Amino acid sequence: MSAPLDLAGRLAVISGAGSGIGEALATRAALDHAMQVVVADVDAGRADAVVETIRTAGGQAWAAVADVADWDQVARLAQETLRAHGAPALVVCNAGVETTGLFWETAPEHWARTQSINVNGAFHLARAFLPTMVSGEQRSQLLFTSSIAGVGISAGQSAYHVSKHAVRVMAQALAADLESVAAPVGVSVLLPGVVATRIFDDATASNPQAEQLRATYADYLRSAGVTPDSIATRTLTALLAGERWIHDDPALSRRMLEPHAADLLAGLEAGEPEVATA
Repeated sequence: MSAPLDLAGRLAVISGAGSGIGEALATRAALDHAMQVVVADVDAGRADAVVETIRTAGGQAWAAVADVADWDQVARLAQETLRAHGAPALVVCNAGVETTGLFWETAPEHWARTQSINVNGAFHLARAFLPTMVSGEQRSQLLFTSSIAGVGISAGQSAYHVSKHAVRVMAQALAADLESVAAPVGVSVLLPGVVATRIFDDATASNPQAEQLRATYADYLRSAGVTPDSIATRTLTALLAGERWIHDDPALSRRMLEPHAADLLAGLEAGEPEVATA
């Protein structure tokens, strides 16, 4: 846990903010914490709608259209944001997509799209704003949206699991780099579980079996998922308190994490190999 963070009246830049968790984070940041928010999304209509909702409720927000998989678009987003609004206090690397299907049946273009948005997109957004944040005098924060899929493994979502493990490790590696130079930037990781978002509605599927899995998960999220708004409220409270790991469902995270950790540790059970002697 790091020092508490002051966000009131400061700027947030949130990717994938046109729907789901990103939309809820943008709305709650603006309305509950008086933040100025750049609502970034690849879909202009969705971004505009979120901005309209925030402004109607008395908050401050601006829409920005950018495909996070494209470095030039993200770099331009950062330049325009810094010029118009100054340095952000909070950057949320949240944009992400789902892909269902067995590893060997996943179309290469679906695999590439998942990694380019989920992994490269998170890198692009953080990389674009970090130089200004690192040199700033006020403490700022990066939030990476990983998933319980980033701490465990299950079948049928190999592309997504790989991407979310990568996002979680990216955040940890970045935190180590920032700590090594005593930068005034914190890093937190959001690990959402079952949340009622559009992620499976918008997912790609490699074949009819993968499509059935996609539809099943989409129905499950609609019926059993917690609201994005509840995740956003919990997340922003955790950020203000300086929490590094943000689990919306700790029991579910533990059920995913423990078998994965046990699998990794299994190779050590035999102990150190014996050293041959002459």
